[in-house]
Parts: sequence; C-alpha cells; structure tokens
Amino acid sequence: MDPRVKRHAEVLMRYSLALKKGDKLIIQGEHFTLPLIKECYRLALELGAHPQVKILNSELSEIMMKQGSDQQLTFIHESDKVAIKTADALLTSRSPARATPRYSSYSSSGWPRTSCGGAGPCSRASPMPRRPACPCPNMRTLSITPVI
Repeated sequence: MDPRVKRHAEVLMRYSLALKKGDKLIIQGEHFTLPLIKECYRLALELGAHPQVKILNSELSEIMMKQGSDQQLTFIHESDKVAIKTADALLTSRSPARATPRYSSYSSSGWPRTSCGGAGPCSRASPMPRRPACPCPNMRTLSITPVI
C-alpha cells in the first residue's frame, strides 16, 4: 500500500469526517480511486463505523445524461433514499472531469455536497443540474477529487 494513500485515508476518516464508532458511512467513487476506497473502508471498520461502498462509473453516467428522459434523470431509487436518510457520513471520490463547481453546493456547516433531489444528502455525485439543491445540512459530507 502506498503510504500516501494510507495517510490520505487517515486524514479523511479521522479528521475531515471525524468518523467514530457506530457511524454509518457511505463511501463512493470511481474504479480508479479503489486503493483509496479500500483504505478508507479498512480504516472505517477499524474505527468501529459501518461502511457501505458504491462504485461509480462515469461512462454509465454519460449514457444516462445523453439518453435518459427528464423522469429518469430525476428518479432516485428507494434503496438510495434509505441509505441517504440513515447515513451519518458520506465520502465521494470523483473524477477530475466531473468535479466542476456547478455540480456541487455547500451545506450550512461548510461541507461540500451534491444535489439529491430532496431525499437527503446525495447518494451519488451527479452531473444532473436539473436536480434541486439538497435541503439536508446534518450529514457530514465530503467530496474529493484525487490528483492522478
């Protein structure tokens, strides 16, 4: 394991998200961030949290943006809504191509988050500008863009 990845995960879990025992954490990111996702997952378990991982794919998101109807673009699966409403923290590792400011907003606590369509803090980083801003400021949320 690259010691920089290990240190980055430590900073994210212990400091940025202040993860603690019993916290429910969603970790999501694209396949090229898998080393960081795995280390964050390992550390979350070590800290006593309950991590859940979701691997994202920008090619699938692009297909949705090009071919999805308005209804499909705004639809949120029930399982995502439940995960969002019950999670204490969210870590999203996005590709540099998707990390433009127009796709994210900031909660009242200053943590970055993306729009979720009103279901709570986002279950996924989404380049869907048609979604309304998220009204839920209570989840510790962090979006990062790794430099590769």
